Amino acid sequence: MTDQPNIPEKELVKLKTYLASMVLTELENQHVRADKRRQVVMESTFKHYQNLKINLPPAVRDQVFKEIFDEILGYG
Repeated sequence: MTDQPNIPEKELVKLKTYLASMVLTELENQHVRADKRRQVVMESTFKHYQNLKINLPPAVRDQVFKEIFDEILGYG
């Protein structure tokens, strides 16, 4: 990740790990069809991020979300 304004990499890794685990748990519990998986991952990631009530700069947030999507959807 680049251009992280004063956000330690360690904290971003913890955030990604937490969000990914929450999304994966939700996917397992919902038995999501393959054609809906991407949409559910996106919505779930955003929902769990909002619940944390943190406000990352948009570029950092988008990069974190992309890495989570890639990991869960098999692109990473």
